[in-house]
Amino acid sequence: MNPEEDTEWNDILRKHGILGPQIKITQNDIYDSAVARAQEEEATRLERLDLDELAELEDSEDDQILEHYRQQRMQEMRAQVAKERFGTLEQISEPDYKSTVTDASTDVWVVVHLFREYIPECKLMNRFLSELAQEYRATKFVKIVSVECIHNYPDANLPTLLVYGKGDMQSQM
Repeated sequence: MNPEEDTEWNDILRKHGILGPQIKITQNDIYDSAVARAQEEEATRLERLDLDELAELEDSEDDQILEHYRQQRMQEMRAQVAKERFGTLEQISEPDYKSTVTDASTDVWVVVHLFREYIPECKLMNRFLSELAQEYRATKFVKIVSVECIHNYPDANLPTLLVYGKGDMQSQM
């Protein structure tokens, strides 16, 4: 009879206090044991090194950490540059609308300004949108003459902003 076996008989004996509780080893226990063993081996290895070898090891580890940080930061910077590819208020025409606004809005947010050149509020809005475009370079800012975009669009509704995202218009102001 093996007291470590998982049998009904042993379960009954454990229930009545004849056998002690069964020790169950989990994956975490195995992992923890392996980590502890590796740490012990590393500690004994470090104890055998002299001061020069320890200093060299420390320099090597510092270099590895700095190189890892540098690579990580370069990836972050590349990702940021890839997102920030616009930065200007671009004027578009009716044929460009679908590709420049609707299709592009599946990947990025697009702000569309419907305007007329002779309306002072539209000129002011164009100036503000140009500044915003420089600040929020990951967002595409475009302007289009209102009657080119929506035929017979009333001038009383100008300036109008349309915000596109996820391939569809999300807001109209």
